[in-house]
Amino acid sequence: MKEFAEIAKTWIGVRYSHRGITRRGCDCTGLLIGIANELGYLLNYKLRMYARDWSLHAGAGNYVVEELEKFGNEISNEEVEVGDVLVFSFGKCLAHVGVLVNKSNMLFVHSFLTAKRCKYAILKNSIWSKRWKKTYRISNDKMVLYK
Repeated sequence: MKEFAEIAKTWIGVRYSHRGITRRGCDCTGLLIGIANELGYLLNYKLRMYARDWSLHAGAGNYVVEELEKFGNEISNEEVEVGDVLVFSFGKCLAHVGVLVNKSNMLFVHSFLTAKRCKYAILKNSIWSKRWKKTYRISNDKMVLYK
């Protein structure tokens, strides 16, 4: 969904805020919810509770993937297109996401604690390329269920 990518670019500079879902502050999952809200989706969606460091503990669940499967479909990484959601391993599980905004240089937008804000990152030849494990394509048909 190219609209997802276009809106993601406008979130550059939004400060990091654990479980935030607005332009006042967001985390990586909240960025996705905030973008969907601006498109008129997931307006009443409640993000589950999770500790800031949940992914670092033994037995950590794949909460990010469980949330994504509610409003997206997994595709192979080779099929990635602008607007798709990249899922990265972090800690002991799949725990970080970003939105692909440029396919030629594999540029994505994400909200990252150590960066303290939403920012661009390049996938190719970076630490992120080793962490990229899955890709999801946002589904209007699924998102409308949470409208």
